[in-house]
Amino acid sequence: MYKILFLMISILICQTDKFEEGVAYYNGRAEGANGLVPNADNISKAIKVFESLQEPYNTSEADLNASIYLIKSYYFMAQYVAKGNDDKLLYFELAKDLSERYIYKYPESVEVLYWNLATISNWAKLLGVRQISQLGAADNYRDKAVDVIVMDPSYEDGGGYFLLGAVYFTAPYIPLMINWPDDNKAVKYFKRAVETGRSTPLQMIYLAKALIETDKLDEAKVILENLMMITPSEMNFIEDSHYITEAKKIWDENF
Repeated sequence: MYKILFLMISILICQTDKFEEGVAYYNGRAEGANGLVPNADNISKAIKVFESLQEPYNTSEADLNASIYLIKSYYFMAQYVAKGNDDKLLYFELAKDLSERYIYKYPESVEVLYWNLATISNWAKLLGVRQISQLGAADNYRDKAVDVIVMDPSYEDGGGYFLLGAVYFTAPYIPLMINWPDDNKAVKYFKRAVETGRSTPLQMIYLAKALIETDKLDEAKVILENLMMITPSEMNFIEDSHYITEAKKIWDENF
């Protein structure tokens, strides 16, 4: 009996150590970056660790936590590391497929739902937003973004509001099929996101774009000026740097 208990405790300690190792690799995903191009070593190691910790036939907090980090790692690899569209699609689809399975496995997890939607958004951009929207995905995406807000409006600093704004902003208007895209509603929800928790460079760049599209140029200038003065956070250095660089490009094109 004691031997079995000791073995179980040892396994749990080992899993915890491996999880913390994976988190350390994930948090170090910007190490060795060449400008905006990250080194793939740490994020590749993170993926390997989190894949090894999955429990496909069990439900547990350890399985959920490892899978959330695995989805985020696939997403980062697709969005910032992979070069060609084929490689990007590969990792986006890994993140998409895993998150879709885990939405049903852990229906109360706002983290899984949020990262599923974040993945689908960028996956759709590669395949063609209009094509995906014609299959009904835009309506479903909008409903799920509302679910994120209901589950936890503060998650990812107002991430649900950001996702809702994004679908109003990027979904195509298709007569008789999709008649609800609205840049003014996008501005409304992007502002809610910016006002919830920390205003992130991602939220600010989309708010600026939507303000420009709705001819609110003075407001857009203020957002872009503030964004260009931000120092990238240590935890999201690559991500923040991309949006700060994009802000400078948008400024040059519009002002």
